[in-house]
Amino acid sequence: MISEINTIKFDKFTIVDACTSVRKMINYTADGYRFFIVFENSHLLGVISIENLLQSHPNRIAVDVISDNFELIPEDTSIWEAYEKLEKNKNKYLIVLDCSNNIIGIVDYKGLLPYIAKYIDPLTGLYKSDYLYFEGIRNLNLQKELSILFLDINEFGNINKKYGHINGNIILNEISYILKQNTPQYNWCRFGGDEFALVAPLKLEEGIALAEQIVNAVNEHQFTLNIPIKVSIGITGVRLNSSYPLRNQIKIINNLINKASLESTKAKKSLPACLSIGGCFDISEIA
Repeated sequence: MISEINTIKFDKFTIVDACTSVRKMINYTADGYRFFIVFENSHLLGVISIENLLQSHPNRIAVDVISDNFELIPEDTSIWEAYEKLEKNKNKYLIVLDCSNNIIGIVDYKGLLPYIAKYIDPLTGLYKSDYLYFEGIRNLNLQKELSILFLDINEFGNINKKYGHINGNIILNEISYILKQNTPQYNWCRFGGDEFALVAPLKLEEGIALAEQIVNAVNEHQFTLNIPIKVSIGITGVRLNSSYPLRNQIKIINNLINKASLESTKAKKSLPACLSIGGCFDISEIA
């Protein structure tokens, strides 16, 4: 569910001295090496990728062509966290260390994309539901209050039957666009079908205000073929309790998502109301 960086297959790398010639390193590439980690007197200087290597004059040495744009990360770093680091700086290299501080791999943006792609919904470009657990657990560990929003498109099955699944897919993309535009600081997920979910470090009243903003944006949007679209959003939250130990974070996130989804169903049954609020639970009630 929350994969660690050590679960991916690292590209082949080797460690070289700062004075190693580019010509010699080019010869290494025949054995499949993609990265060269450069040391001088046991001091880590930087990284050379095969792409940079092949653009360099063969008479130069490693220290002339290295990139010092790297970061050391432990092997239990989540793939999500690694991706966020590289998304902010696409030229950075992440050097992965095991528990004994030995180098076990190196990752760049290009190399991580195939692994992160399986967590991205191909239709909408939103993350899949796995991301909810990463974001939820990260914020719980930071001692932050959480709000969970669970959004359903009303009568979406009938929309598919009346207008066709191609237009239904267009509607899903338009909803995704509205979510991205109205909450650029957060990452919505496509939970499945016509369901979308968000876990965010917001107090319940802030989550409610955000849900109202989304509903208004949907109501004001002109959808393809002027199809009338309404959404229902269930909202719930959790606050930490200093006297209650934080544990079973995945169970907490599961329970919160489930409660928010039930509130979304309740909102659908209470039309024309668009929101249903499940309240903010103490961590002891939800763990």
